Amino acid sequence: MGEMEVYIDTEEMASFIFRELIERGFVPSEDESNELADIFFEYLLLKCVIDEEMEDG
Repeated sequence: MGEMEVYIDTEEMASFIFRELIERGFVPSEDESNELADIFFEYLLLKCVIDEEMEDG
């Protein structure tokens, strides 16, 4: 199996987490959702699921 490029947008991830938590009966703040997205991103890095590349700009 070859490599595949995956782009992870933590803002998009935070929005997804926010919506999912609300659907499950939780009331997260926007800051909490952002923190969870950052934690999950770090987890993916730790498990070598993704490699972090910085955008040019």
